[in-house]
Amino acid sequence: MINKITVIIIFIAVALFIVLACSSTKELFKGKIANQYDRIHINSSGANSGLWKTKELSVNYTYSSLSDHFNLTGFILISEYITNTYSKIRNLFVRVSFLDNNGKVISTNNINPLYSVNSNPPRKIKFNSNLSIPVEAYAFCFSYSG
Repeated sequence: MINKITVIIIFIAVALFIVLACSSTKELFKGKIANQYDRIHINSSGANSGLWKTKELSVNYTYSSLSDHFNLTGFILISEYITNTYSKIRNLFVRVSFLDNNGKVISTNNINPLYSVNSNPPRKIKFNSNLSIPVEAYAFCFSYSG
């Protein structure tokens, strides 16, 4: 039988792991250089829209950028390449990385709602993120894992 101290130690270890995993997202790709073709220049005049697409998924997005805030909304479409290949998705993380004028990653944020279930993948995942934008941000790019 497991005693109370063992249960407490396991709980603290798991909680610490979760906190560290979540807090390290901003540093995930820091210093890496984004592919030139994936960089999206930040335009600060009004709302701007676009589509970023790979064979696995596409991100239909609209953003507006103020001096210190970046509002990013839209939806993620999972392609038939994924839905025909995998019957279930365990997790999906879609991220936005802010880049300096040389394409170097300054910070990274998750943008999609937590999707971590072993189920049939949805065709469309909506997101709405209000992020702090680094002062030196010149562009952004998307990335994903799952």
